[in-house]
Amino acid sequence: MFNKKHLSMAAVLIIALLIPACSGGGTGANANVAESAGASSQASSQSNKNDTVVDGYPTFGLTPDSPQAFDIFFNFTWWPDTDWDGIIPEEVTRVTGVSFNVNVALDEQQMGVMIASGDLPEIVSTQYLMSELSNSELCYDWDTLINQYGLDWDIPQVAKANALSFTQEEDKYFTIMSHFASTEDWRELEDYGVGAAMTGSLLYRRDLYEAMGAPKLDTLDDIKSMLIMAHEKYPDLITMQFNPGTDFWYFKEAFGLGQGDGQYVEDADGNWHTVLKDSRYRDFLVYLNELNRAGCLSEDNLTLDGTTLAANVTDGNCFAMVHGTQGAAQAFSATLQEKVPEGLVYEAPVVGDLNGYYNCNIGYLGTFISKSCKDPEKAIRYLQFCHSEKGAKLLQWGREGQEYTVDEKGTPTFSKEWNDAVAAGQTEDIYKTYFYLGGSKILEAVGRCAAFDPAQTPNYEVLREVYGNKPWITYATPVEGSKEKVVFDKLYSGTTSHLRTYELKCVYSKTEAEFEDNYTKMIEIADQIGAVDLETFMDARIKEAMVVYGVGIGA
Repeated sequence: MFNKKHLSMAAVLIIALLIPACSGGGTGANANVAESAGASSQASSQSNKNDTVVDGYPTFGLTPDSPQAFDIFFNFTWWPDTDWDGIIPEEVTRVTGVSFNVNVALDEQQMGVMIASGDLPEIVSTQYLMSELSNSELCYDWDTLINQYGLDWDIPQVAKANALSFTQEEDKYFTIMSHFASTEDWRELEDYGVGAAMTGSLLYRRDLYEAMGAPKLDTLDDIKSMLIMAHEKYPDLITMQFNPGTDFWYFKEAFGLGQGDGQYVEDADGNWHTVLKDSRYRDFLVYLNELNRAGCLSEDNLTLDGTTLAANVTDGNCFAMVHGTQGAAQAFSATLQEKVPEGLVYEAPVVGDLNGYYNCNIGYLGTFISKSCKDPEKAIRYLQFCHSEKGAKLLQWGREGQEYTVDEKGTPTFSKEWNDAVAAGQTEDIYKTYFYLGGSKILEAVGRCAAFDPAQTPNYEVLREVYGNKPWITYATPVEGSKEKVVFDKLYSGTTSHLRTYELKCVYSKTEAEFEDNYTKMIEIADQIGAVDLETFMDARIKEAMVVYGVGIGA
C-alpha cells in the first residue's frame, strides 16, 4: 500500500543552490562580486520565467517558441487516450509548447518490470507502485527541482503530506497527487451551487417508484420499505444490485462509516478502533442482511462484472443499484429510454448519519519525473501549469469562451457542442479530458454536474454541505514489510481479506442464526489474526497523522 518510513511533521526540504567557485586570477572579493552578479542575473531570469503569460494562461516559463515533446507512460490498461490530439491537447501545446508521446500499460506487470530494470519513460502517471517510484535513484524529488530552477510554487502542506505517505526517503516528495480535496475544499461546491463529491449513491427507477405511490424517502427505514415494496410489486425485476466500484458505499455512509476506505473509526473520546467491532458496522450488516432475507438482494451480484450489471439497469431489468454520483443516473436514464421510453433513473436522498459521508482519500493519480527526462525543468514547470487554476480548468473544462462560459459565481455553462459530446459519449474522442495530470476534484465535480437537473439529484445539495475527507487514516497505513502491515493486509486489504470475506458472509446469510454465527466468527478470527494489537498501534499512528494534517478530535 503506502511505504511510510515515519510519521514526522512533513517539512520542506531546503536545497542549497551551489555556485561553483571561480578559478583563475580573480581575488576573493572579485569572486564574490562575480558570484553575486551571476546569482542576481539567474534570479532575474527565473523570475521572468515564472511570470510568463500566453493568451491569458500563466505558463510558468513555458512558451510555444520552445516546444518540447515528452515520452509519458500511463500505468492504466484502460486509459482511453493513446494519442496527444483533440481540442484540449492542441490548445495546451499552443500555449505551452509541450506535447506528449503517449504510451499506455499493456498489462499490470509492465510498470513493475520497468522499475526493476531502472528503464523508465521520462514521465510516469500512475495510481500504483508509487512507493517504488518515490526513490531518488529513479525519479526527481520535486523540492529539488523547484529550488534548482527557481519556481515560484508554494505547494500546500496537505499536498506534501499526501505525497510523503509514499516516500522512501525522509522529507522528499516525488509527486503531488491529482484529485485531492480536503473537507474545506469540498465546501467550495456550495459557492458554485452545483455538483457533489464522487461518492456512493442509490439509483432507482423513478417511474416505477411513482407507480408505487411515491412513498417518502427520509430515513434508512424508508429506503428499506421502498425496496421491499418494489420486490413485492415487481417480482420479475432485480430489486437491488451493487456496482463493483462503489459496492456498499451508500449504506456504509448512511450508518456513519464513510465510503468504506477507512478501516478505523473514531469514538466520542477521539480514540480510533477497528470498524469490525464498531456497533454501527454491525447495524449496517444487519440492515443489508434483512434486505437479503426479504428477497431484495442476490448473491449472483458477486459473479457479474460492471458491464453486465449496468445492462440490467439499461435493459429495464433492475429497480435499484448502488452506484456513484456525477452522472450515472443521467447516463442510465438516456440508455434506458431507448428501450423503456418512460424509464427514468433518480438518485435517492441522503439519509442516516450525516457525519458518515466522507472518504479517506489522499488523491488519485501521481505523476513522476524520471531520471531519464531530457528536460526536467520544463517537466516540473508543466506540472505546475497542470496544478494551476487556469491550467486545470483548460485540461478539465476546455477553452473558456468556447467550451464554457462562467457566471458571477464561477459556475460554468457548457456549449451545446460539449453537452452533445457528453450525451453521445464522445467527450474523449473530441476533447480528450483525461490528460489532466494535476486535476481538481472540485473542478471535476462542477464540470460533470453543471448541466444536471437538480430534481434528478436531490442528494447533491446535502452532500455539498456535509461531505468530507479524512486522509490521515490512509496516511497512517503501516509501513510495507512491517509486522503490522502483514496483519493489516490479512484483515483489510483486497477481495480476499478477512473483513471482505465475512462482510459478504454476514450480508448474504440466509437466516438470522446464520448471521449471528458469521458475525461471531468474524470477531473471533479477527482477534486471532491480531486485531487487538493492531488497533492499539493504529490508534497512536492515526493520532500522529492528525498532527501532520493539523486536525483535532472529531475532524
